[in-house]
Amino acid sequence: RRSTLFPYTTLFRSLMAESKLKDYERFEEFFDYASDGMAVLDAEGRILAINPEGRRILGYSEDDLRERPIAAVVVPQDQALISRIVRGFNHRVFPRNLQIRVRSGKNQERVISLSAGGLGGQSDGVIASFRDVTEATMMQRELTATKEFLENLVNRTGDGIISARLDGQIILFNAAAEKIL
Repeated sequence: RRSTLFPYTTLFRSLMAESKLKDYERFEEFFDYASDGMAVLDAEGRILAINPEGRRILGYSEDDLRERPIAAVVVPQDQALISRIVRGFNHRVFPRNLQIRVRSGKNQERVISLSAGGLGGQSDGVIASFRDVTEATMMQRELTATKEFLENLVNRTGDGIISARLDGQIILFNAAAEKIL
């Protein structure tokens, strides 16, 4: 029995019985070893259970997160957003791939991509999965800034710049080239 790894055995058994999910053991193992962070929340957004990857991503111990509202780890700028999400749980409205900023246990701001869904059956619980997308988000911002810089450089240069594909289709035509032609 793996109940030492997963202290919420009683909670999950009752949730699984409510939602009539069979094969509890396989579900418990999936939860523990999933490559994404996973958490079970109540309808008010309190964390009832969180897997090891979720604890690693958020940088908190299990005791720090148990019964704590998910809003407690969200940065102040995203508090209104997480409040709307939690209110939506009661109406069976769940986010998909929503980026939200959290403050980790190491006091670092991280960006997570959050998706959630109902547990099914008569349960009011919510299962949330999330992954850390901080580096990807930072890279996207840097690439956008670089692209905008290069576009401005090309458009503001005094020389006419025209670029075409091998088939002759024009893909770049700056303001100076417009003046010249």
